[in-house]
Amino acid sequence: MTQSSSRPPASVEDLIAAIRAGFQAYQELYARYHPYLARLTERLISPELQTDLGTSGVVQEGFLKIWQSFPSFRGSTEAELRAWMRAILRNTLTSEQRRLEAGRRDRGRRQ
Repeated sequence: MTQSSSRPPASVEDLIAAIRAGFQAYQELYARYHPYLARLTERLISPELQTDLGTSGVVQEGFLKIWQSFPSFRGSTEAELRAWMRAILRNTLTSEQRRLEAGRRDRGRRQ
């Protein structure tokens, strides 16, 4: 994550500390919510996507998008955080399903 101010860190040490703090926060978010998102993914994932990508791949992609989008999160409660993460996960599933279907169409055209 980036610092909330628009000015750069005062020193390389401050920059390193900010990066480490962000990564530690990501690790905590991942550890706390991975089981929840994995269970949700198992319920929502299509059989085709499960075969081609797997639950783990979808959850990993979802977490990457969650982390990248976190500066836009405006909630303040766990319920809001879970709802926001669910929406991102559903969007991730939809995107991956579209990508899979497009790949199949492309392969069919080539044949």
